[in-house]
Amino acid sequence: MVFKQQEYTPSKSIGLRNYYTILINAINNFVTKSTYEAIPFRFIKVDNQIRLKSISESGIYKNNDDGTILDFDYVNRNWFQNQMKIKTETGNKELTFFYIGGNSRIKITTMSFNDYEKAKGKANGIKLKINT
Repeated sequence: MVFKQQEYTPSKSIGLRNYYTILINAINNFVTKSTYEAIPFRFIKVDNQIRLKSISESGIYKNNDDGTILDFDYVNRNWFQNQMKIKTETGNKELTFFYIGGNSRIKITTMSFNDYEKAKGKANGIKLKINT
């Protein structure tokens, strides 16, 4: 008897993250709790510091007494005066995403221009251009 293992075919392009389209759709808009939870970065409190970490890094702190993942409503109210938005800045070869609001400006992540264009295409749906 011969068993064939199904070949793995990725559902997304190399380098493209699932949350990229969420970030792109959220640019210049107020961040909602569902948007915040769909982006894999969380604000955590370690001692007297507030940090933004990826969910996998936040999990390291969750098991310790000194690290606590902060709720979206708490973060938005206390550090962004309920004005939390996502903004971008252009760098050499990438975009940098920030949470902006109140007096706070916190870097979220970066995205290459190539990945931005791919994710933007997904966010806007498929477009066909017909030449006549």
